[in-house]
Amino acid sequence: GDMPFSARSLASSAAERASIAGLAENIKKGISASNSAQRQVASEKKKLEDAQAEVERMRAMLREAEQELKALTARRADAEREKEEARDRTSRARETLKLRDLSIVEFRSTRDEA
Repeated sequence: GDMPFSARSLASSAAERASIAGLAENIKKGISASNSAQRQVASEKKKLEDAQAEVERMRAMLREAEQELKALTARRADAEREKEEARDRTSRARETLKLRDLSIVEFRSTRDEA
């Protein structure tokens, strides 16, 4: 059963070629998987960047809304103060009219008595 040297050498070199082809195939698969993983990472990174940009946009909108609320609150306080001042002026004007009416009534009654 011994194979001649050249047949053994051919069989051995065919096995080596098959082994090398298998390694090459595994390396190609590994590179392909690595490329796929890199694309996945890049895609997830892009999603994260988009989400961060959206969060920043929302924060900016919140800051604007807070500033607007602050301005509206200040305007409301001014309006309340103006309303109170108007109420006071109206009350004083009513009091002045009442006193004037009383003075007129008093004047007439004094005049009628004379």
